[in-house]
Amino acid sequence: MERWIQRAKKGDEAAFSQLVTPLRPRLLYKVLTITKDWEMAEDVVQEALFTSYQKLEQLKEARYFETWVMTIAIRLAYRHVQKELETIPLEESVIASIQHENEREEVLVLLKELRESEARLLQTYYFSGYSIREIAEHWELSESAIKTKLHRARRAFRRVYERQRGGIEMTEENRLQRQYERAKEIAGVATPPTIIDYDEEEGTYVIGWEEDVMLTLTKEGRLQSYDREVEVTGEHQSLEPLRRIAEQWLVAHIGPVFSQYRAERFVARKESVTFYYEQEAGGLPLPYSGCYVKITMDGQVSGCYHYGEVTIPEVKDIVQPSAILEHAARHVTFEKVIDEGRWVYVARNETYRADVATPTLLYNWDMEDEPSSREMSIVWPKKTPLSWQQMLGVDKACILRTREEPKGIVYGTPRERPKDPMSFETYFQIQSAETVKVTIDEETNLPNGAFSFRQEKGEKTWTEEKRHERALHWLQVVIPHAVPYLVEIEREFLDEPYVFHWINDRGDQLARLSVQVSEVTGAVTYYASATLTADEAQQLTEAEVWSEKEVRADYVNRMSVTKRWERVEGAYVLVYDIVDHSTKQPLERCDALTGKWES
Repeated sequence: MERWIQRAKKGDEAAFSQLVTPLRPRLLYKVLTITKDWEMAEDVVQEALFTSYQKLEQLKEARYFETWVMTIAIRLAYRHVQKELETIPLEESVIASIQHENEREEVLVLLKELRESEARLLQTYYFSGYSIREIAEHWELSESAIKTKLHRARRAFRRVYERQRGGIEMTEENRLQRQYERAKEIAGVATPPTIIDYDEEEGTYVIGWEEDVMLTLTKEGRLQSYDREVEVTGEHQSLEPLRRIAEQWLVAHIGPVFSQYRAERFVARKESVTFYYEQEAGGLPLPYSGCYVKITMDGQVSGCYHYGEVTIPEVKDIVQPSAILEHAARHVTFEKVIDEGRWVYVARNETYRADVATPTLLYNWDMEDEPSSREMSIVWPKKTPLSWQQMLGVDKACILRTREEPKGIVYGTPRERPKDPMSFETYFQIQSAETVKVTIDEETNLPNGAFSFRQEKGEKTWTEEKRHERALHWLQVVIPHAVPYLVEIEREFLDEPYVFHWINDRGDQLARLSVQVSEVTGAVTYYASATLTADEAQQLTEAEVWSEKEVRADYVNRMSVTKRWERVEGAYVLVYDIVDHSTKQPLERCDALTGKWES
C-alpha cells in the first residue's frame, strides 16, 4: 500500500484509484447509515475521495490510510445532514419529540413495523431533513399528495407506537396483512396476490402473482427471495449502470448489504448479469452467504436471494497443488459424445479437497455404476412392424404445444384443451388418465421420447420373448436407419428397459436407446433416444477428429489449479479445481474437430 500512496502523492491518479476502489463500498455503507439517503451518500463519498486526494500530503503513516479516509467521509456526512436538518419544520408528532439517541434507535425499530413506503417517507422527512417541497420534487408528486401520505404515515406510526407502549400483541391476521402490503410494494403490483403460503419450518411467507412474481418474506418482513418473469425488450446496458441498479434495488428492499458482504463478483450471460455480494474466508468468497441480485441486460431486476451471514470456516490449505496436478493427469478420463451434431470430448476433471495432505477427491465421476456393458447379438424379426398407435396401446391423437415443449404429439383422448399453457406432465395428469406422450425433435422430425401416464391393471400375460420382439418392432418403425448398427446391452433385471447402443463402422457410439414394454398390455410405455438422421450419422462417422491421446496431451499441457469454497452437507470445504492456466475456466469439454476447450 505504501508504494501506491507514494505514487498518489506525486499526482498519479491511477495509483489513488487503485487504493480507494476496494474501500468505496465500505465508505458508502458507513455514510448511508448516517445520511439514510442514497444520492446524498454517493455525493458525500465522492467529495470525501476528492478531499482525500487533495490532502494526501497530510497523511503521515500509510497504515492509517483507510481510517483517515473513513474519518473524512464521516465528518462530511454529518456536515451534509446538519445542513439539511436546518430546514426541518418540526411539528407535534411522536417522532418529532425524540430527544436522545436511544429514542432514535427505538423509533427506527418501530419503523420496521410500517409499510416500506411509509417508513421511508418518515425517515426522509424527520431524519434526513428533507422539506415537503423537496420530497415532492424527488418523488415526482404534488406537495398536497406528500402531506396526505405524511399524515397517514404518522397515524400508522402512532398506532404501532401505542401498541408497543401498551404491550399489545400483533395478531396473525394483522401480521399477514402487513406481509401482503410489503409484498405488493416490492413487486410493484396493485392487485392482491394469488399465491399465499406459510412455511412453518422456515418461518417464511411465500407470496406470488400467478407465474409472474414470487417472493419470500420472513416473519419480520425481511425480503429473503424474489423471482420475476421478465422479457428483455430494451437496449442492453454496460456493466456499471447495471451494478448501480442492483445496489439501489438492494438498498430499497433489503438495505446496503452489498457493503456488508465485501466479496463482490458477477456472472454475465447473454440476457442477464448476476451480482454476488458474499462473505469471505481466506480471501475467497463463501457461496450461499450474503446475497445476489440478477439483472436483465436492459436493467430489470428478475431475481434476488438474501442468505444472510454464515459462520466463517477455518482455512485449512494443506495439499500441494503440484501433487493435485500429478494425480489429475494420471486419473482424468474422457468420454466422446455427440453434442449439437458434433463430436465432443467430455473431461471428468475432478474436484480435490484442500484440507488433507494427499490428493483426495471431493466428487468422484467414476461411471462403474452404469448398467452392465456386455453385448448381445440381435435377431431382427421379419414380421411387418406395427403402427405407432398400436404399439403405444392407443388409437387417437392430438397435437399440443406448450412453453416447455413447443412440439409434441399426445396420443390418447384428452378430455378438453387447456385454456392456459402448462407442462405436458401437468396436462396429462389433470386432463386424462389414458394418455401417452411422444416428443418429436423439431429439426429431424424423429421421436426422441415417449412416456405412458396410464394406470395399467390386469394379469401379466406378455412373456419376455414377446416383449423383446415388440421393442425391436418399435425401433424398426421409429428409427429404421439405426437398426443395422444396434448392439443390445444385457439387462441385470427383467423389469428394466431394453437398452441398445448405436455403434458406427468406426466403433463410435452414436446414441443410446431405451425401450420399456408393459407386461400387462404389451404396449411401449417408455422410449428415450437421440435423434440422428442417416445423413447426420454418416457425417459423424466420416468426420476427421482428434484422438483421445491428442486431447489428453493438450489437457495435461493446459492444466492449472484454483481454490474456492464449496458447501457440502451444511459445512464449507476448501477445494481445488482443475482449470485452464490461461483462461482460469474449467477444462470441461473439447471440440473434437477443432481442439477448442469449452466450459
